[in-house]
Amino acid sequence: MADGRSPLAKLLLRVESRALRASERVVVDTTANAMQVARLFGVPLERIVTAPLALEEGETAASAALPRTDTLRVLFVGTFVPLQGTLVVAQAIHQLRDHEIEFVVIGNGQQAEAAAPLLESNPRVRWIRDWQSSAMLAGHMGAADICLGVFGGEGKAERVLPFKVYHALAHGKAVVTQSGYGTPGTPPIPCELVSPSAEALAEAIVALKGDAERRRALGQAARRYYLEHLDDAAVARAWRALLADMQG
Repeated sequence: MADGRSPLAKLLLRVESRALRASERVVVDTTANAMQVARLFGVPLERIVTAPLALEEGETAASAALPRTDTLRVLFVGTFVPLQGTLVVAQAIHQLRDHEIEFVVIGNGQQAEAAAPLLESNPRVRWIRDWQSSAMLAGHMGAADICLGVFGGEGKAERVLPFKVYHALAHGKAVVTQSGYGTPGTPPIPCELVSPSAEALAEAIVALKGDAERRRALGQAARRYYLEHLDDAAVARAWRALLADMQG
């Protein structure tokens, strides 16, 4: 086909478009995704509403941090797919193999085998490929000094605010993620923003390793941001506003 879509894909697109256009409101997670839905499915932008994702705060508060050493610990959680930029992360970890930095990598997926030689070249990597519960993930996040977001570059990766970034902000962690990202209509996130390249990511990690005050300030700003813009109260405000608008 001229546009690269199969007949089945075109059929699904028509079905989704009709369903979305028939809805009184369509709720999405970021303003960038609102623009994408309007463009792709022909939904009027005024019928699209953005709202933060809902995070179970109890898991964050109740999870005990895992035992740790004095070595800086960097955590990456994610499925090994291009959206996550896992090869970028693996390449950065490979570049930092001679640095005193501990990496915890949690995830598996289609790019895992390509990433394996890079991750295995660094003796300070702990790679957990098995399924982890929400409480386990929260424990790993609580024990981290730096949490990594996504580095997938253009497209979907720059339209989302990943759920793991919500978690890291809620934990009050210094976060490094790519400079292109979406929000649910909230202010810019207080994270270390880099281009989605291994070199930029490695440089950011090394810089934060040497600047404990910067890590502390980012963590404090992260927690404040979560409480002001993304917590349960923020989710409730968004849905109350939606219901009030539909009733009015």
